[in-house]
Amino acid sequence: MGRYPHFDNAPSVFDRQIIEYALEKVGMIDKATQNYPTLSGGEKQKVQMARVLAQIGHQNPEDKTPKYLFLDEPTTSLDIRFQLQILDLTKELLNQNVTIIAILHDLNLSFQYGNNFFFLQHGQLIHQTADKQTISESLIESIYEVKARKQIDKESKEETWRFRLS
Repeated sequence: MGRYPHFDNAPSVFDRQIIEYALEKVGMIDKATQNYPTLSGGEKQKVQMARVLAQIGHQNPEDKTPKYLFLDEPTTSLDIRFQLQILDLTKELLNQNVTIIAILHDLNLSFQYGNNFFFLQHGQLIHQTADKQTISESLIESIYEVKARKQIDKESKEETWRFRLS
């Protein structure tokens, strides 16, 4: 389905190569002939990412037309390893002139992969920043109604957030 916009009646050999490449990138090449409804939730999520890769991947490098990818919870139903794999693949698309707008409710993943952050509450924009250092514990607490604490790993200096109910 990801290649439908790129052919008229039937996919070309090139289209099939792109599909195979996309399925391989998400680790689903071995399930290529399995019916979609019989896949697990995580496998379906990977197939959806393969569909995206097939649709916007392998574009002409000379084509500077901006492309936009909107993702709503692309890591739902995935184990941690596959969450990171999918987000790494998504980040690679930035090199193909693709602007990515993703909704992630896992704040730690958002902060690890994001470049710009928008915090909404009841449909209203509460805070916007490209500098995650400006995101405070009080901001997180007021939006999500939890206690929030930022921790910094002494060795890697990476930040992680911990949450608990108030």
